Amino acid sequence: MDKPRLYLDEDVRLLLAEVLRQRGYDTIHAVEVKRHGKSDS
Repeated sequence: MDKPRLYLDEDVRLLLAEVLRQRGYDTIHAVEVKRHGKSDS
């Protein structure tokens, strides 16, 4: 079974994205894709 791909919104700490990537999860954080302060739509 494949691990899920995760998009973390800005209400989650950026550190969590880094830790999850170190553990093999495909994870990106809103700040990394310059979506900080933008609407979820």
